[in-house]
Amino acid sequence: MAEDTVALLRGLVRQMQVVGLPVARMTLGQRTLHPEIVALGYVWNADDDEVEISELGHETHQTADYLVSPVRVILDGGDQVRCRLEGDDPDLEYAFLERLMEQGFTDYLALPVPLTDGKRNPISFAMRRKGGFTDTDVDDIREFLPIFGLLSEIHSSRRLASNLLDVYLGHGTGERVLEGAIRRGFARRIPAAVFFCDLRGFTAMSERLPRDYIIHVLNDYFGAVGDAIDAAGGEVLKFIGDAALAIFPVDEADGTRGACNRALGAAHAAISALETVNERRRSEDKPDLVSSFGLHVGDVFYGNIGATGRLDFTVIGPAVNRAARLEKLSAEMAEPILVTSAFAEAADGEFRSVGHHPLKGIEDEVEAFAPIP
Repeated sequence: MAEDTVALLRGLVRQMQVVGLPVARMTLGQRTLHPEIVALGYVWNADDDEVEISELGHETHQTADYLVSPVRVILDGGDQVRCRLEGDDPDLEYAFLERLMEQGFTDYLALPVPLTDGKRNPISFAMRRKGGFTDTDVDDIREFLPIFGLLSEIHSSRRLASNLLDVYLGHGTGERVLEGAIRRGFARRIPAAVFFCDLRGFTAMSERLPRDYIIHVLNDYFGAVGDAIDAAGGEVLKFIGDAALAIFPVDEADGTRGACNRALGAAHAAISALETVNERRRSEDKPDLVSSFGLHVGDVFYGNIGATGRLDFTVIGPAVNRAARLEKLSAEMAEPILVTSAFAEAADGEFRSVGHHPLKGIEDEVEAFAPIP
């Protein structure tokens, strides 16, 4: 069986050519479940034998190209779109067909791929053979589309599961779940830089402002912080109200130093991104969003914790506690970023001590450090 949708499309093309269907172009649309991507588009061309993949945003269904397209006809329940591109009166109902005709295509055919849930995906074929598709060709294509739909749905389901786990659990955690790390209580000890941040003044803000406004505030905030973490190679494990917990695992390539540098870089990048957000908010006469960051490095327990029917893949341990408590201290001292001595010793750059402080739940006072710009 083909290992993915691209291999499946290549295999289909080869089989069509074997049975005398010299298709020179094929497209497939696959709907997906993703907060930013409504579908994936696959385009195969015989000229280079490559499959081009594009991600289509949710706004696609509002564009003129979609509203006047064979794809919309098929998704709206149409049985077929057939356009002959040769002769004295070619059928150029859709704008892109003129380009296909100029490239020597003689016929275009779009059909629905039936899926097991009753929905359908659009697929299209184009050829350069004189006379185009025969009626027998069209009947043969229709005959194999249900089987093709089943196979493509298998790959789509795998990708869908992976996408959803990436979105809701994070890429690394999602991969571990797909690999079978799902047993309750299963955890492993890993060294990591722990990153904890919180939005200052959020509780008071949420008490007095409308719900929809608060949602926009959190999206602005987590967008800036999450993108910074992701760009630095970290993984957001959870959003807790207005707080975020992330880890930067220590790897063999750059060790503890690299993990700490990436975590610190993410904190600085998040602050910079929030300043950009705040420039816009000021123009809208809205208050600034200010965050506090606590960073520590040490061993954490990474795995499944929770009830029998509801698990959470997260990290726990003293290292997590210290990062969280340090973030609270950061807010109290009005310091943007505070780190522990272990973190300051491992990371590049200079730090200044802001003194020893008691942290809730931690027996000894902890010396905190702030990065020197």
